[in-house]
Amino acid sequence: MYILNLIFILQLCYSFILNIIKTPILKFLPNINNHHIIVLYNNNNNNIYTIDFSPINNNFETLIKLFVGNNVSSIIRIKNFNYNNSLYSKDFIKKWENEKNFSFFNIKDKKIKDFLYKHYFVNREMNLYNYNSKHFAKIIYYDYILITKNNCTKINKYINFKKYLLGKEYLFL
Repeated sequence: MYILNLIFILQLCYSFILNIIKTPILKFLPNINNHHIIVLYNNNNNNIYTIDFSPINNNFETLIKLFVGNNVSSIIRIKNFNYNNSLYSKDFIKKWENEKNFSFFNIKDKKIKDFLYKHYFVNREMNLYNYNSKHFAKIIYYDYILITKNNCTKINKYINFKKYLLGKEYLFL
């Protein structure tokens, strides 16, 4: 019964699910997984949106500028595709790499589009040390936690009231 209540509560609180996947920065160094991809999806289907923050030009000159601490022009890439296997597999990374960029304005899931709106129109300069894909993912993750916390406030009040009425201690998130 506890697990069913918990699943019901999580479905009410989270309108979509956010994961952060670490991928290689450079293809010829596949063990250095410091590039962060944000994966957003709804539990009801296999339609996945990915968003990441990377330099516009991925040439040698841009890499040198990044390593010495210069700012470079960057882009927020959104990709959309169907996927139903593990997000943490190499198959997912290959599928993600082969997908074309997707326009922000073509996102059909209203909750995801509303969530990404304020993050899509942000600073478009990247710095390897001060503002990179890891920082970008962290900002989006904290905003996601804040939104879901606000959405769950009423549900948490209901849970606390239910615990009070039953006189039993339950562990809820």
